[in-house]
Amino acid sequence: MNTPTPYIYCWICATERPREVFSKHGRAQRLCRDCMALPEQESKAGEQMFEMWEMSGQKNISAKNIDRLRLLRGSRDFDVALLADLLLRLALYHPRKKRRINHLMVKHPWLLFELEKAGLIDFEYADWDLREVYDELTDAARREAEENGDWCGP
Repeated sequence: MNTPTPYIYCWICATERPREVFSKHGRAQRLCRDCMALPEQESKAGEQMFEMWEMSGQKNISAKNIDRLRLLRGSRDFDVALLADLLLRLALYHPRKKRRINHLMVKHPWLLFELEKAGLIDFEYADWDLREVYDELTDAARREAEENGDWCGP
């Protein structure tokens, strides 16, 4: 007989909470009572952040996802708009996951650094320090991008 797990993951507050904190309807939606009581604007922002977090882990950021990111970029919530803009730039530069980091490291190191700051890419276990790579490549990539007319970095 399968026993239910004592904790359920609430996807808005991103925590595992005891089963008692979830109502009958909240358990099906995976929303704790605290998050169900949030104003609609805050819960919508949490849904959108979760949606974008899932998009960032996909093998391919599709055209539909790019359209959705363009829509989310105009959000009233600043954090949602900022993350949507970051993911949109990533999707436009390199939508596929295969060799994405190598491509960004060579062509758009500033975007790679921003993704790391946002927590979308983790370089904790890498053999190289991202900051050193960023400093070395930024000048060369910036010059090349300015020559090609592709410059959009800081």
